[in-house]
Amino acid sequence: MLDQFQLWAVAAMVIKLCWIPSISMISQNGTAQVPCCGACSKPTGNNGWICTRCRKFTTACSVCQQPVRGLWAWCQVCGHGGHVDHITEWFGKYTTCPTGCGHKCQTRVI
Repeated sequence: MLDQFQLWAVAAMVIKLCWIPSISMISQNGTAQVPCCGACSKPTGNNGWICTRCRKFTTACSVCQQPVRGLWAWCQVCGHGGHVDHITEWFGKYTTCPTGCGHKCQTRVI
């Protein structure tokens, strides 16, 4: 339920501090990122470069709208991203996501 409200840090803390072994061991299962289409949020899996639902590029850069085939930088909260150099340049000038979703993405590119 905490995941549904995007309270991932709280969910992680609950799992970490829980005394019930079956719950506290959840953090030992590993993590995975499910790739989703940047336009319609449909999970893409290994379906290729074009979303089967909306027919748009699944990895389009949020700044230039062109497909990203190399290094990709993204916000782990809103999920939007793009070419590393475009994202770095964008956050050199602005503080909110280039898509207009309104999220104040972390501006540090790792």
